Amino acid sequence: MSKIDFLKEQIIEARTFVNCLMSELPEDLWYVIPEGTDSNFIWQVGHLLVSQNFHTLTAVTGVNEKVGRLVPIQKYNRI
Repeated sequence: MSKIDFLKEQIIEARTFVNCLMSELPEDLWYVIPEGTDSNFIWQVGHLLVSQNFHTLTAVTGVNEKVGRLVPIQKYNRI
């Protein structure tokens, strides 16, 4: 299996998982911010999708220094 085929399979599985999660919550609750949190369901789904895309692009093209300067990932991965 090629690297591209492997990544394609991974992204399909990940998207299928996200779709399954999304199907379990009624659409009218997607934008509700639950008490004790600071974001809604759709915001979290957006993070999952962006992370999946970023992972795939990085795996295919390698680390892109220009993107690294524009999106300082190291700044955001600290706890």
